[in-house]
Amino acid sequence: MLFKFFDKKLKRKKLLSIIEKWKSEYKNKIDSNSYLKLLNKLEEEINKCLYESDYRFTTYGRRDFLLQEFLDILNDKVNNGPINKFASAFVNLEEYIHGWNHIGGISDIPKTEKRTIHEIDKQEFEYYKSGIVCDEEKNVLLKMINEFKANL
Repeated sequence: MLFKFFDKKLKRKKLLSIIEKWKSEYKNKIDSNSYLKLLNKLEEEINKCLYESDYRFTTYGRRDFLLQEFLDILNDKVNNGPINKFASAFVNLEEYIHGWNHIGGISDIPKTEKRTIHEIDKQEFEYYKSGIVCDEEKNVLLKMINEFKANL
């Protein structure tokens, strides 16, 4: 098989285990170089997997907020106080990878969406429960990783 290297779907728990291992290894020395090592490892894992589109994945609600806040933090549009901006951005990236999403209400859903909030919630839960990262989520994660790297 020509593309033997790309023979698996990405499981969310694999990315989370990479993060946990990194946190354990660098807990006393988190700096730009250690963040870069983590981001490269995550990107490497993401890039060696196959992906499929999944209509159940949405960015409505919490995910939209996490991405926007992540970008605002890295672009110095948010005052983090005494917290390093990279530490703050990392929290958002990690939460996004965890995949927990919360849609606060109908105002979080675009008017063009045909599904009801109940259908979206049910499908979101099924997507999260599957543990598999879809193509759409992969693209968001790579965007976040690349933005993080560009700001280090």
